[in-house]
Amino acid sequence: LLFVLTLSTFPSPSFGLSTPTHRLGTASSSPIIPPMTPPNPRRDPHSTVLAGDISNTTTSTTDDDDDDILRQSPDSPNPLLSPPIPIPDPYGWMRDESRSPSGESYRHLLAENEYTSRRTRHLTGLRETVNKELLGRLKETDYTVPAKHKSYSYYRRTMEGKSYVMHCRAGAVVADRVVVP
Repeated sequence: LLFVLTLSTFPSPSFGLSTPTHRLGTASSSPIIPPMTPPNPRRDPHSTVLAGDISNTTTSTTDDDDDDILRQSPDSPNPLLSPPIPIPDPYGWMRDESRSPSGESYRHLLAENEYTSRRTRHLTGLRETVNKELLGRLKETDYTVPAKHKSYSYYRRTMEGKSYVMHCRAGAVVADRVVVP
């Protein structure tokens, strides 16, 4: 059985450039495997964000509008730009704090995740092998030596099957008793 791999070019919908597609098959029949294109986020060229001292340019319904938005570290010796200047922010729409499933940024992230899983599908076995090897070298259930601070002891724990670290605090031990202030 003879397999043939040829490289063809088809016009791309963007900029008129050609995109290579691969043909894989036998010598008699060669089905086309379409190229996978990553999801392109929408670009808003007219979107801007103000950089600098915006306390005089915005109106707020609260009394203390200086504390609403922290634009700079309180310890910074550098003054803020006054007046503020607009800086292009073409992907500002992605900064969606609601994270609702109906939002555009959420849908874009789902499309990116789908693209990544399709592009790396052939690495599934390798990913599982590496993950098993890493877990085999780690002690999954573990804790650090407690560090005393004032009347508490602080330490970190990891539990088998959990993918995060637990930060713990306990009362100080005095004469075999835990003292909680």
